[in-house]
Amino acid sequence: MTVTVVEPDLRFDRSAWDPVASRPPFETVYTCPQCDERIGFRTAHFPVLPGQRGTNLPTEVATRFTREASTLRADDLRSLAWWAEGRPSGGPLNLEGRPFLDWLCPRCTLPARVYATYWAGGSHETGVKLLAVLEALSRPGIVERGLTRLFSGRHG
Repeated sequence: MTVTVVEPDLRFDRSAWDPVASRPPFETVYTCPQCDERIGFRTAHFPVLPGQRGTNLPTEVATRFTREASTLRADDLRSLAWWAEGRPSGGPLNLEGRPFLDWLCPRCTLPARVYATYWAGGSHETGVKLLAVLEALSRPGIVERGLTRLFSGRHG
């Protein structure tokens, strides 16, 4: 199994929602890198709190995603650099404790996970930003545009 970590805007047609600048519906479409299947999501699909939703992925895949997410640093992805502003630098950001959404592609069963963050402002405004997409590619040789990190095999 090869786990990739990519910028959300490489897979989703929209990776942030700001209710002041955007108008409903707050939707996005993910495109699978293995089969080009398009999967629609609404902001309501993304959990607000860690652990709000469980995983529907095989245990081995979910464990690997959690492990890889715990090692990501602010300079790994542009989306993480934005989120990490004002946080201590140098160490991992530990996305392991952030809300995430897991799914399997309905066509090719590619396991995927996206981490998200929420913000709140005045006048009861809230927004969502996708931080990182992890995918467990089963077909070797897929060329990844914008691939930031690639993990293969087992980690100790």
